[in-house]
Amino acid sequence: MKKLLYLAIIALMVSSCGDDKSDGGSPEPKGFAFNLVSNGRVLTSGESHTMRIEIPANDVQKVELFLDGRSIWSKSEQLSDNMEYVFETAALPLGSHRIELAVTKKDGKTRKKAVDKVLLAANPPKKRNATVINSYTHDNQAFTQGLEFYKGVLFEGTGNRSQSTLRKVNLETGSVDYKIHLDGQYFGEGITVFNDKVYQITYTSKKGFVYEPDSFKVLKEFTFNTNKAEGWGLTHDSEYLIMSDGSHRLYFVDTVNFSTVKTLEVYSNTGPVNYLNELEYIDGKIYANQWQSYNVVVIDPQTGAALEQIDLYPLVDELGETPPEVLNGLAYNRDTKKLYATGKYWPKLFEIEIK
Repeated sequence: MKKLLYLAIIALMVSSCGDDKSDGGSPEPKGFAFNLVSNGRVLTSGESHTMRIEIPANDVQKVELFLDGRSIWSKSEQLSDNMEYVFETAALPLGSHRIELAVTKKDGKTRKKAVDKVLLAANPPKKRNATVINSYTHDNQAFTQGLEFYKGVLFEGTGNRSQSTLRKVNLETGSVDYKIHLDGQYFGEGITVFNDKVYQITYTSKKGFVYEPDSFKVLKEFTFNTNKAEGWGLTHDSEYLIMSDGSHRLYFVDTVNFSTVKTLEVYSNTGPVNYLNELEYIDGKIYANQWQSYNVVVIDPQTGAALEQIDLYPLVDELGETPPEVLNGLAYNRDTKKLYATGKYWPKLFEIEIK
């Protein structure tokens, strides 16, 4: 699977490299040619990457380099036919980047060429294992999509059309103390509690809800968008909601206008980390369940690097049978510093410790 994903990335980059465009007007006269030579389309974070700029210096008044639309270097004096620029990667987020060369001729016309790069993590994620500390009864009719503690109470969001709910759960007994049903058109997905409000997103409706945490009264409805036009997992840092859409991307969303402030691409040292689903923000890092696996990926929220990969397969042994559905549901109790996990239709919820 990783090899196929890696080849797909390469194919995408090859198709988008070497863009050549002008600012309009008549065709350039023969003899005016320039180039951005940048070997290696896949880079590793922390390495320096040298690019060569080839121009007819006598016909050029300025050259400028842009990284993802932001100017990073320009030169208008002492130009030469061959120049070099060393591109540093250490401070960049991982994933896709576009480097664009703009060449302004002495007649004022500007032409551009661009290359696309993919930046991988420098190190593989550390392998860690989970140990079961306690187990609790869990509603085996709950298609778990989101799990969260708020003031010592376990909140759970469930999915499936005409069956989606938001509920308060008694951890010790597994009983549902209170719940509401979403309208039948909505397929409930991730939940989080932020600034004393409960947020819940839906699967394909691009719709989210804000609730009062005691009564679950709907305070607001909002729309969101992602690359896949889907909502999967939800958590938050100190400022933004953080949303997944089942890809390798995470979206940082403003809680006032619900616009996407930043998109973070999650990569390991071999390629994108896909199928990011249920999310939890713990001690400055994002924990993401990988759909259709027993893995939880620990992510650096600044760079997108997959720092750790936690194997939760020991939970299956504790169930004593093949789970009816996939692992999904992470909840961290900040008061007790305990971490919990379960799955869709699982009859048990587990307190776990990461080794």
